[in-house]
Amino acid sequence: MRIAIFGAGGIGGYLGGRLSQAGEEVVLIARGEHLRAIREHGLRVDSIKGDFVAAPALATDSPTEAGTVDAVILGVKAWQVVDAAKAMRPMIGPETFVVPMQNGVEAPAQLASVLGEKAVVVGLGGLISYIVGPGHILHAGGDPYVSFGESDDSASERTERLLQAFQNAGIKANIPSNIHAALWGKLAFMAPSSGVGSISRATSGQWRSVPGLWEMAQQEDDQQTRLEVARDIKPLQSTVEKVELASLLKGEDDPCDCFFSIHAGAGGTESCDWAEMLLRMYLRYFERNNYQVEEISQTLGEEAGIRSITLRVKGSYAFGYLSCETGVHRLVRISPFDSAKRRHTSFTAVDVIPDHGDREDIEILPEEIEMGNSGKEAWDNFLLAMKGGGK
Repeated sequence: MRIAIFGAGGIGGYLGGRLSQAGEEVVLIARGEHLRAIREHGLRVDSIKGDFVAAPALATDSPTEAGTVDAVILGVKAWQVVDAAKAMRPMIGPETFVVPMQNGVEAPAQLASVLGEKAVVVGLGGLISYIVGPGHILHAGGDPYVSFGESDDSASERTERLLQAFQNAGIKANIPSNIHAALWGKLAFMAPSSGVGSISRATSGQWRSVPGLWEMAQQEDDQQTRLEVARDIKPLQSTVEKVELASLLKGEDDPCDCFFSIHAGAGGTESCDWAEMLLRMYLRYFERNNYQVEEISQTLGEEAGIRSITLRVKGSYAFGYLSCETGVHRLVRISPFDSAKRRHTSFTAVDVIPDHGDREDIEILPEEIEMGNSGKEAWDNFLLAMKGGGK
């Protein structure tokens, strides 16, 4: 794989060095004296698991020079994530994905807000390492590990490829069954440790040797805290998913109200009944989300259900949330209207159009209109009439 390390510091430098050693094509994004030292002498890593010097395929401070890569391992500080995401755009191709290694839980959503959800794989990692000099990383403690996975916990070929690359490099790596739980689990571990470090103004190695501070940390990391974290993860995941979804609603029409139409298709009474079933489902959804609904028109089916209905739906980002429902919805079932109890397939179309209200700045150009021959002739006659001619 062609893997970029954006931020070749403590964790990024170590991971990039190991991947480069294992034969992966590694691009290190660094700066200043650190970059100059890597270019001249390679990346030196002193590690409790064995010292080495890595020679990356490229070391640069220019994402444009780096070009498109398969994956980006993001090793910058948490407060630099958004700026880093904007800077790395020249490296992002249609299949490129970014794996953040920051503490906390905000990085994946921040990356998605800049690069899009498809480009982000949720990740975390751990080891005690830092830059001790230009081009020189010290791995002082901890068994290095990385965990990552798709945001919806689905299996994917790209994460499997990255997993294999890390494992070939001798780095403990895994794809958890619930990546968000792993992310919050690390935060739950870091919080008491960081708190004690802040109070004592000492590194973890220093405060663990001070009488009383180790006991304080053990008390903070008690079983009750773990149970509370496990209990709270599920609703927090739901909140995160809502925030991630909202970050995708950036279309010009997404904030608009909308006209929501349901039309029964092939299937006769079956389709009309299916259309009414969909209507009841959508009305419950509108009610739960506090949307205001106004019926514009409705045509009933001959025996049951509805032939068609058009609603005006008003609410925050109504079109943005509902536009994905556009399309043909299919139902296969044993028909209650068939005395022979045969299986029927019914089709119903849903159409969602943004409601622009009284806007006067909408212009429809002739080349944007598609029509058959008879329609085109009528349109040409209309234009001629407007000019004072006509047939």
